[in-house]
Amino acid sequence: MKGRFFNFVFKAPIGKFFGRACLIVFLIFIIVVIREDSIAIRSRLSKLFLLSNIIAERDGAKFYARFGELVFLKPSFIDLFAFEANPKEVDPKVLNTYVEFYEKVITNFPNSADGYTILGFCHYFMGDESKAIEMFQKTITLNSKFFPAYYNLGLIHFRQGQYSKAIDFFKKALVIRSADRYKMTSSFKTYQFMYNENNDFLDTVPKRIKAGYRDGYVLLIDSWHKTKDFSQMFKDSLYAIKARLDDNGIFYYYAGVAAYELKEYRKAITFLKQYSKINVNDSDAAYYRGLSLRGLKKEREAKTFFKKAVELQKAQGIYFNKIDNINLRIL
Repeated sequence: MKGRFFNFVFKAPIGKFFGRACLIVFLIFIIVVIREDSIAIRSRLSKLFLLSNIIAERDGAKFYARFGELVFLKPSFIDLFAFEANPKEVDPKVLNTYVEFYEKVITNFPNSADGYTILGFCHYFMGDESKAIEMFQKTITLNSKFFPAYYNLGLIHFRQGQYSKAIDFFKKALVIRSADRYKMTSSFKTYQFMYNENNDFLDTVPKRIKAGYRDGYVLLIDSWHKTKDFSQMFKDSLYAIKARLDDNGIFYYYAGVAAYELKEYRKAITFLKQYSKINVNDSDAAYYRGLSLRGLKKEREAKTFFKKAVELQKAQGIYFNKIDNINLRIL
């Protein structure tokens, strides 16, 4: 029965005409319905687009009003730069102004990663480490490529003696590309404010970025030393030397110490000798050269360097601190 109906509709002369007519009527019906629906859809989309524009213009007006107010309230960054350069010589009370301002910034712009970073910097030097850590952690949740936040968290944990945690943060900081750090300085309002106030700031950015990597590697390598991972200490010291981050020979010193601990005494002497060409008064370098010579069974020469180390200690103090001048960063 089904086959006969099919033959009648699509194969018989009358059936062919009837089937085509039904198909045409059905297509016309679909076109009319779709057209009517498309008109309605276009009307609704148009209304929604208009509404979104109104909302966007209203929000944009609010944004520029809030931003304009903050620009007006913005403090000078001269004191912040001076404090960052030498925190031991500047009264931390100068940071109160920046805390007040950046509290307003994050209230109006809660996604301001740079705002949280400045607040973390200020809270740390005002004596509230836990608040500083909270601010830097917030920065990271907003921007996973914000070098100062990782670096500062690493330094805080380093000073707390939590070297494993410090290592984790330093490693995350040091894999961030310099291109991303340059981009950061041009895309965040804080650094734009700094550009506008100080024309020389832009010229200091490359130097600041390199110094961040240098200090980060010094702290990372020192952490490897304190956790007695001398193999990694030696590896990262060599990398820093090859990357030309070394401006005062510090990585030659660390490479020498790591080589000594790995019982690579000749390598140790080579690196320590290179370091001592730049830092002739470092008692630690003299002491490790003595230990390395002793490892090579050269006791007479070793005693010469032990004696020199004692003399230098008397002249410069008990410990020649290689990380004393490293501090938190705002860039």
